[in-house]
Amino acid sequence: RVVMAAAGLPPWEWPEDPVETRLRPDGALVDASGRIDLEAYLDLRDWFVGEPPSEHHPDPQKPGLRADEARDNLTGKLRWWSDTKGSGWIACPVKVPGVKSASQRWFSVRKCGSWRLAFLLARLQRGLWELVASSDSAAVPRRPLLALPAPEEPAPTVETLSSSQQQEQRQDQQPQQQPQQQQPSTEGVAEDAAKAPSPRRGRTRGSGRGRGRGRRPAGDDHAADEASRDPKHPGGGG
Repeated sequence: RVVMAAAGLPPWEWPEDPVETRLRPDGALVDASGRIDLEAYLDLRDWFVGEPPSEHHPDPQKPGLRADEARDNLTGKLRWWSDTKGSGWIACPVKVPGVKSASQRWFSVRKCGSWRLAFLLARLQRGLWELVASSDSAAVPRRPLLALPAPEEPAPTVETLSSSQQQEQRQDQQPQQQPQQQQPSTEGVAEDAAKAPSPRRGRTRGSGRGRGRGRRPAGDDHAADEASRDPKHPGGGG
């Protein structure tokens, strides 16, 4: 690391920028909306401690830029502001036909600690948007390249559950009993059977017709036949 020169001693130059993957568009640390996560870069503020006021920079009209960078045309890409409320660099969004552009991103000197870091982060944000737009001009992906993982919420323990939740959990753990099938009642059937009239008994065929006028029993015919054959019986054969 190069020690910065005292303020006001020409020529003024910052130390070499840190060589880190997170300072490249393809390795930027962003949030779920694809914007630079500023908190992940605040440790770089110490890298540019002692930066002089903007009027002592190589180009006071482009504070935070090195002499060779000041010659670049930044129109429509980056711009800076300075007013009573603060100062810093702004990353302009990339316009893609048919796709709603993201809002511009502001990086203040007060938050970043220096003009140099504010410019580096604004340039990083613009480069990230250009990279995402060029990867698919028809539809800009909503997921960032390297989004920070969202913290996982721990599962509630027994201590953190309310009494009603604990009761529901115990009910879920108990085996469910199968409902018993109700046997059909025979009470009504028995009552209906008792009230039903008993069937009439039918007479046997031939009963009640001309007593004594029916056919003779088979025994009588046999006796008459025997009597007709007996010579002693009047009218018998022989």
